[in-house]
Amino acid sequence: MQFGVMDNARDSLIHALDYYTKYIEGHKNWTDDDIYMEYFSFLKMSVLLTHHAIELFMKISLSEVNELFIYENLSDNLILDIHAFKVKNKSKTPLIGSVLSENCNVKTIDYNTLVIRFSRIFNLSKDLSVALNYLGDYRNKIAHLGIEMPMEYYKVISAINGALKVIKDKTYNTLNLTIKMDDPIYEFYDYIDYVIEMGQSVEEEVWSTYYSNNFIILNNHLDDLISDLEFKDYLKDNSYEINIKKGKFIDSSYFSIDFNNTEENLSFTIDIKNKPFSDVSIFFDDEGYVFAVLDQKDFLYNENHRKCFYCYKSPAYPSDDEFEEHEFWKDDRREKKCNLYEFNYIYLVKCLKQAVEWVVDSTES
Repeated sequence: MQFGVMDNARDSLIHALDYYTKYIEGHKNWTDDDIYMEYFSFLKMSVLLTHHAIELFMKISLSEVNELFIYENLSDNLILDIHAFKVKNKSKTPLIGSVLSENCNVKTIDYNTLVIRFSRIFNLSKDLSVALNYLGDYRNKIAHLGIEMPMEYYKVISAINGALKVIKDKTYNTLNLTIKMDDPIYEFYDYIDYVIEMGQSVEEEVWSTYYSNNFIILNNHLDDLISDLEFKDYLKDNSYEINIKKGKFIDSSYFSIDFNNTEENLSFTIDIKNKPFSDVSIFFDDEGYVFAVLDQKDFLYNENHRKCFYCYKSPAYPSDDEFEEHEFWKDDRREKKCNLYEFNYIYLVKCLKQAVEWVVDSTES
């Protein structure tokens, strides 16, 4: 039996994508318990194989930076002897290949340490770094005992999507240096974009279903806006009117509010962007300014009127990297850039009024 580290990683990636695609395509076709369990079996295998693939790809990438980064004990005599032989003989054989060919019993770093080193050296966002840690946790639960996530399994899907994104975005250059251009892996790199896109769609669908009661309340508040005479008068005084677009279902997780100026050719739109991995919905305009963030997890368990609505004093304008940070709104809260309220109709209106006032002020200036 012979599996080089790249062959091993590639083989696991190919099978991970195969199982994950089967899960994605079958997600909407569940008709009975047998099929239901079959598709969760595909998801289970996706976790195990994606974890194996990303672990090896991270090790390969770190080895490209420094061959010693992936070993647990840098004082191991065997590792040092092989490395010294390479240096002395100016060998171009990678250290990782020499260790395999010598069939050495040398320990590499554990997965958690690997994620820490890879995240720091390759500048992973907090979201992706946390996703890799979650993937490791889910892999360990599945491999050693089992997993019980009957409703919150969107987090498993999030972790797989995050790992595939890391493979595509962060290890591509390493693979480009290591694999010949005619290697079949490139067919799968073209395919990964499709798989990630479809995976994110399923992730958000499962997440939205989990928080469906939250979205029913949100949709009711949007309906109330249309019939709120006081709010209409406020908009009229500022020369604005609104048009709300949302899904046809009472728990639709998408909406947009168009604010149209009745005197000038001016308008702006507030949309919602859901981040299932972080359990939040972000209210932002068409230029990328963030007006509010709703923590759906805290809102779900809101019997004690828990504060969960981050309403910005002035719209934030996070960069693309900041937007991908795990919980940038909590950092902004600590820096007093936003207030934290209970989520209800009163505070939703307050947030929208602040948005209108900011637009009016910025237009006049």
